[in-house]
Amino acid sequence: DAGDVTHTAIHWDTTSHGEPLDFNNYPNAILGEMGMMDGHYHANMTAPSSPTTVYYILHAIVLDVHIYAEMEYMVEVVDAPTIDDVMFHDMVFAEGTVTVMWNVSMVALEDVTHTAVHWDTTSFGEPLDFTNYANTAASEDGSPDSDFKAMFTAPATPGSVFFVVHAIIMDEHFYAEMEYEVGVMDMPEISVVDITDRLLVDGTVKVWWDIDGVDMGDVAHTAVHWDTTSQGEPLDFNNYANAVLGMDGDPDSDYMVMFDGPSAPGSIFLVVHAIVMEEHFYAEMEYEVVAVAPPTLTLVAYSGVAYLGENAKVWWDIDGAAEGDLTHTAAHWDTTSH
Repeated sequence: DAGDVTHTAIHWDTTSHGEPLDFNNYPNAILGEMGMMDGHYHANMTAPSSPTTVYYILHAIVLDVHIYAEMEYMVEVVDAPTIDDVMFHDMVFAEGTVTVMWNVSMVALEDVTHTAVHWDTTSFGEPLDFTNYANTAASEDGSPDSDFKAMFTAPATPGSVFFVVHAIIMDEHFYAEMEYEVGVMDMPEISVVDITDRLLVDGTVKVWWDIDGVDMGDVAHTAVHWDTTSQGEPLDFNNYANAVLGMDGDPDSDYMVMFDGPSAPGSIFLVVHAIVMEEHFYAEMEYEVVAVAPPTLTLVAYSGVAYLGENAKVWWDIDGAAEGDLTHTAAHWDTTSH
């Protein structure tokens, strides 16, 4: 009968005292509290602050008689698990993929019953609580780079997403050290400012372009990729045999290139490509540059003699030049032979 129990407690120590069981050997005691059912008791013990082994016995005094549970029990006190080495890119493009990697230390991975990234477009700050976040990205194996990773799609509008990394281990909740933030930015745009789309054979191809919506420091690579065959859609720089790295195009553009055109009449095809924050971007289309043979300028007739004050006339033909290619033609004269 519970009324016959005048005392019951857990007595514990960091040293084993073995048999015979004797509560006097244990310097620490936690009184039992009545449980939900008559005759049931429970107690909560605060573990030591450093790893060790705790030994304890269950003791009661019933009708002035000392009674013990059958044996001395033990609990291993270990360092609390930590979620660390959280890795992610702090900027992502709208509707891009956010990838988060992390490790769970000081615990066997099979003891991790749940771990995930919980995220939202609103910051919830401290104290960390995964239930505040509307979205969850389930974890998967992160090897070889980490224990776990999770991926989710960023919102379609610029702004920020905030997330916590959370785990449940042996029925307790653990978090990485803080709430993290990822900036969401508009997709960059590559625009061709100018291009030499027609030239004479052995001429120089020049291309100027801008990359808008991103800091130039985030542009890991940008170049013109070209070939003598059209590769069409979808644009893919890997399909082009030749590449010319972009250089400073100031003052006309962010970037520009110059390279030798074909040595025979024909076309080359090119794309303007950039890698920004590990993603590939292109100008809107594949461009064609046409190389043409040099035109022929033929003197047809001229006035061998002219009277003072009268016009001297010269006639010539230009063959092999398209109408739009001719930007200037004239007769240049002097009274001295050069």
